[in-house]
This record gives sequence, C-alpha cells and structure tokens, in this order.
Amino acid sequence: MDPGASHCYIDSTYAKQLGLPLHHAGRMSVITAGTKHPTSERYQVWLEGNICGIAGNYAAITGWYTLFDLKGAYDLIVEKNWHSTTRHMVDSGNVLHLLDEEHSADGRVAFVSKLALKGLRPHQGRYREVHNHWRSVARAASINLISAEETGRSRSKASQDRIFVFDVRERKLGEEFGEDESELADLGKWRVQIRREFDDLFQPPKGVPPPGEHDFCIHTDPTAKVPHRQPYRMTQAERAEFEVQIRKLLANGWVTNSYSRYVAPIIFVKKPDATLRMCVDYRGLNKITAKDRYPLPYIEDLLDKFHGARVFTKLDLASGYHQVRVHSDDCHKTAFIAPDGFYEYKVIPFGLANAPAAFMRMMHKILHPHRRNAIVYLDDVLIFSKTLAEHKAQVEGVLRALRNARLRLSEPKCVFGTLETSFVGFRVNKYGIHREEKNEYAWTEQHRDQFEDLKRALTSAPVLATLDPDADFILRTDASDTAIGGVLAQKQLFEGKMVERPLGYFSRKVHTVETRYRAYHRELLAISANLNHWACYVH
Repeated sequence: MDPGASHCYIDSTYAKQLGLPLHHAGRMSVITAGTKHPTSERYQVWLEGNICGIAGNYAAITGWYTLFDLKGAYDLIVEKNWHSTTRHMVDSGNVLHLLDEEHSADGRVAFVSKLALKGLRPHQGRYREVHNHWRSVARAASINLISAEETGRSRSKASQDRIFVFDVRERKLGEEFGEDESELADLGKWRVQIRREFDDLFQPPKGVPPPGEHDFCIHTDPTAKVPHRQPYRMTQAERAEFEVQIRKLLANGWVTNSYSRYVAPIIFVKKPDATLRMCVDYRGLNKITAKDRYPLPYIEDLLDKFHGARVFTKLDLASGYHQVRVHSDDCHKTAFIAPDGFYEYKVIPFGLANAPAAFMRMMHKILHPHRRNAIVYLDDVLIFSKTLAEHKAQVEGVLRALRNARLRLSEPKCVFGTLETSFVGFRVNKYGIHREEKNEYAWTEQHRDQFEDLKRALTSAPVLATLDPDADFILRTDASDTAIGGVLAQKQLFEGKMVERPLGYFSRKVHTVETRYRAYHRELLAISANLNHWACYVH
C-alpha cells in the first residue's frame, strides 16, 4: 500500500507467472525514490482480486496495473487513488485499518475498523537484499561487518573482548513523534480530554449574543437615498430551499420579521456540492456604508510564522458571522425580502461590506495574548508549537479565550495535535508549505501526470520553506521580452544538509513601455521589482 504512488503497479515477473494478457498503453517515465528511469513502453494488465485482513475479511483491489520491475521486493503496489477513496488509518503497530461509518443512538457518526492489514517492515521478506545492501554500505565506510552466526562463534572461544551492540535507526531531523506507543497513547488521551473539558465550545450556536463591545454597527450616509429593491423571482427548488433556511434562521433567533424602509433581495448561489446557498444582495446598502479599513492579514505574513513549528491544532468557528450581534440601532438596515416574507438579521449576515473587517478586529483582540503561537484568518485559527508539551498549554489557553468570548467551534472541522494540517489553501508541516491539491483539471492521464509532477516540484516541500529570520536571503532574478520574475531563497538545514530552499516566487508581465527597454535594462528592472516586492524581508 503506497499512498504516494501515482498508479497501481505489478511486478513484471509476477504478471507473467499469472499469465495475464498485456495491453499496450503508450510510453511512460517512472520516478522511484528520486531516481528517474528511462522512458519505456507501458503495458498494463487487468487484475481482479481482494486483500485479506487479519480477521479473515476482504477488500477489493480490482483495476488496471502497470508492469514495472519491482525486483522481487513486492508483487503489487496499490496507488494513492485507492487510499483517497477509502477511509483508512495506520496505527502505531503499522496496521492499516479500513474504516466504516456507524451512527450512534444520539445521531453522531463514528468510524470503526472493518478490515485490518498487517504491514511488513522494510526488512521483512527481503532479508537477503537488505543484508547485501548494508554489507556494501559497511565496506564503503571501512567497517568490518560480521553475521550473528560469526558473533556466536567468537563468543564461544572465551575471548576477553567486550562486545557492544548499536541499534542505529534513521530518524528525520526535527521528528516530534516516533513510534513510541506510550507517547502516541498520551497524545490520543489528550485529544479526548481536551474535547471533553471544552465540550461547551462544540455545542451548536443558537440565539443572539448579549450586547457588548464587539456589536456590529452599520454607519450609513445620512444624506443618501435609502436602498430598496423588489424581490427576485425564484424557481421551485429555490423557494423550497428558502423555506428550509428561513425556518432554521428563525428557530435560532438570528432573524425576525421586519418593517424596515431598507429592502435587499435574496439570490441563490450553487455550491460545489450542488446544494444552494442563500445570499442577500446588499450592494445598495454597501454603496452608502462608510467603509471600515481594518486590514485582513497577508497570507504570506501568516505562513512566515511557521518556521520551526512541528505540531499543529486547527480550530474553525461554527457559523462565525452569526455569532456576532448586530447593534440594535442597525438591525433594520439588514432587512431582506422574499416573494412571501420580509425579515431582518439580528446577527451579522454574509454580504455586508464591513463584516470581514469587523470580524477580524474582534478575533485579533480576543486572541491577542496568544499571537506568538496562534494565527487567525477570519474564522480559521491555527495554533503551532515546537513541542507537544508547549502545544498542550497553548491550545488550552486559546480555547479558554474563545470560551470567555462565548464563541462556538465546529467540531468536525477542528483538528488537535497533528503533524500536518491545512490552512487558507495550504498544507503546512514541519518540512514546509504545500499548496492543497484540487481536482480541477480534466485532462488526459498523461497531461495530468505531467502537470502534477510540475506542480509538486514547484510548490511542495522540500521546495517551499518557511522563513528563518536569522538566515541570509538569496534573491535570483530573470527577465524576458514579455515578463520578469524572481525567487527568494535561504540556505537552511534539511535532512542533515544545508541546502538552498525557496521561500516564494514573484513574476509579472512587463508594461508596454518596458517592452522597449534594452536587455540589460530589463534585467535591472527585474532586480528593482523583486527588491520592491520582497522589501519586507530584504530591507
């Protein structure tokens, strides 16, 4: 089972032994463990089969398998798509569990193991190959390597020599959690304990918060004409969805009937999962509203703070805007109309011009004491630490701050004590920053593979690194007839070596006037533009 493999593979010799018919599928280039193999003809076989779990039950692995010389180490390699479409987890005993959903009496979803597969350690089943490999390594290092049998014979001669045994195991630099079962068990207990201790934070938000300093105000131009629009017509599906959503808003106490002079129509937008989202067209109100200039943080500045972090916790507020009260003097300005109803909000709705700025100001003030180890972007909070012990205290501090502010969290979206998580479109871990993959390309398989290789090479660790404020910067620039660009990098320690690791990329098209510059002027332009872009670092 290899969640990093792009395709399913079968050992060439094993496929011939099975006598399966071969199908020519063009040409291929395979990369294994950083080694790029020469381009060759690609042949596939259709294999129907199951894998047997520890308890004797089965899971299907039927599909097309590409022939490749696996050198007898494995018969089959099952690709990442199988892993992505199958709920699974690997425990500390190297056992792969396939998970199934079960619903408890209170309606909660639990995942139980329906199939367990015991994995092989790298040396199991391949002793001779591993032994020969380490003999060659020892010979290159001028170390005399003897077998267990030879060691026994040496001991039987009653020699006075003392024998020392060294157990050398590879461990990546900065590894926080190993396979120590007690450490993993402690982490698991803490995750359960933290959810139980702060259980009130995971209850669905209801009602309107009491008046306070964070009440949302809508300051409008008193000389402007009050905006009012007729309701938009709805389809039958939109009307049915409106009934469902307005019933929920009324039950939670977030909206009430209105008699306002302000009138905004509602529209429906289709979400990625094909369901409908109800939105209010507040363009008329936003036009006469005095703008709140409180800034949203730069994503790059947030990502810079992760350097050295090894363990993460992600928190997500439940219906974030709806947990902030609209000032009683301004509720009538949020009025919206439907073909058979007229309502106004008591909490912040989506679509108001100043809602992001007001929400960001509130979150910054609530979490200001924890700003060194917690970053926030609207309703997303990420807590990061270098050690698990520090992390526990920091997470509890943030949760207490949210409790004091009477905010609620969305339990399914919260992740506690993990080595890797997603945040504002990126996946972050101790090795660097990765862009999250999205299934947005409907190309042929060959184009997809090539594009994914290029994307991984440009945006995944170890390429993109987090900023080390104590290291020097390296700026590389270039220019062409149509564009200029550059890469900001640092030399950092990675897997035991000092290597140059890019921090980010910059590029833009040259303007019409700049296209007439001489080549060396464009090169100077590239240097100047990059220095301006990265001025916050290379000042």
